[in-house]
Amino acid sequence: VSPHWLVLSFLPFMLVVPLYLRSRWLIGLHLGWGVLINTVAVVYYVLAPLPTELLGIRDYEASRTFGHEQLAAAVSKLADEHDVMAIYGHGYPLLARLSFGLGSDAQVTDFGRRIDRLTGRTLGPEAAGKDMLLVGNAVTLADRFESIEDLPPVEVERFGRVIATYDIRIGHGFKP
Repeated sequence: VSPHWLVLSFLPFMLVVPLYLRSRWLIGLHLGWGVLINTVAVVYYVLAPLPTELLGIRDYEASRTFGHEQLAAAVSKLADEHDVMAIYGHGYPLLARLSFGLGSDAQVTDFGRRIDRLTGRTLGPEAAGKDMLLVGNAVTLADRFESIEDLPPVEVERFGRVIATYDIRIGHGFKP
């Protein structure tokens, strides 16, 4: 669970905290600790991925939090250049961020086996033989196309540092 979602779980506890924290030093200790942790979190999110880079740690949170607009711009440009029918991929986390960057999920569909919000847009006979842009791990989709062409990967940067690299492919000749 991402830390920003975990914060919501503490709200109900905050209603009963005054019943348990009766001494002033304990309240001060908790408030001080909270200020310290929140300050570290704010500094991290403002400067990500720089703090983790200094520590030599791979920053997965920065790659999930930033760069949606860069990925969406690159995917839109590739979709226009190659005249594809739609944008497809594998995995809700990636495709949800892509939809957010595009400002709409109208052209984004998940071909994965899991059922999620972007799954279930079936492609009928009108899609047969069409080309589609595939974002992410498209190896599992190879049987749905006559051929798959690799395109250069899209790198997303923040503060001049690459925080994520996305594989992009074109699936030629969709087989419904």
